[in-house]
Amino acid sequence: MNYHTPDSRWELWGAKTIEEHIGKNVIKGKFHEAVPEDIKKEWLTAEYMMAHAFYHWDMYDEVVKKLYLTFEMAFQLKAKMEDIPTSITKTKKLKNGEVKELTTNVRLVELIDTICNKIPRLEERRMQFHQIRKNRNSVSHPKSYGFAGGSYQPHIIPLLNALNQLFLKKDILSTDYTLLAEKIIQFDHQCLIVELNDKKLLGVNPILVDSINNKGSYYFFTISLIMNTDFEFPYQSKTFDLINLKIAESCIVGKTVEGNTIKIYSTEKKENVERYEFAKKRIEAMNESELTEFKMLSPFAVARDHDRFTYNYAWE
Repeated sequence: MNYHTPDSRWELWGAKTIEEHIGKNVIKGKFHEAVPEDIKKEWLTAEYMMAHAFYHWDMYDEVVKKLYLTFEMAFQLKAKMEDIPTSITKTKKLKNGEVKELTTNVRLVELIDTICNKIPRLEERRMQFHQIRKNRNSVSHPKSYGFAGGSYQPHIIPLLNALNQLFLKKDILSTDYTLLAEKIIQFDHQCLIVELNDKKLLGVNPILVDSINNKGSYYFFTISLIMNTDFEFPYQSKTFDLINLKIAESCIVGKTVEGNTIKIYSTEKKENVERYEFAKKRIEAMNESELTEFKMLSPFAVARDHDRFTYNYAWE
């Protein structure tokens, strides 16, 4: 058997060669210095597995299983660092009168809560950690069996970010985040012009989601673009990775990591305001299922881009 025949299913993911596969589907370990070496070694092994999955689609499932085990191992290591017990010993009286000691590991759900309770900085990560734990349970104990392969890739970057967050010793939020986020609130519910690359788009509700201070400042920014009537939904979230962000009384100005300038300001032009009002009416006219789908799509897309932003700029 030839073990180096490319699995054609990766072509659906834009990878026809091993080089394309490595560039698109191998998530390289990026860790800050406080992450234990054992975690980094486990991730390196997973990288090799991701790469070799190009020749066997099903191997990518094993990558995800391994990384969820690494996630659990990370909490065991963190608990030991914080002098938190990772096992419980109980006594049990047998029928013959003898007493036997039984030692069991503390469940991951309890370790997460205990660690987050002890370390205030991790409190805001509690929901994220538990969501990864639930994903781990679904992968480890599936209701049906099959191979997802590359479909599991969206699990991996959030998992790597969580490992880094668990072992952080200081906050990486930019010092100007709170001030900038508060200033942006003044643009809420206004009809806005978004200038980018000589194009003028219409938008609403700009939000500074996050910022990172790591060898420079980076800002993760999103705004809802008002779409034309031929689009399924009236709004579409657009995200930006910025290296500079300034806010004046009437204007938001930023520079993307690619070097492009983005400028956002209010408009009262009649045709723009009419499009804005029409978009609001389209939302009001949605039935329950349409509204549910609309409310789910934008947060999912923003969360995915935010995970990638954190991966790109927060670590190493």
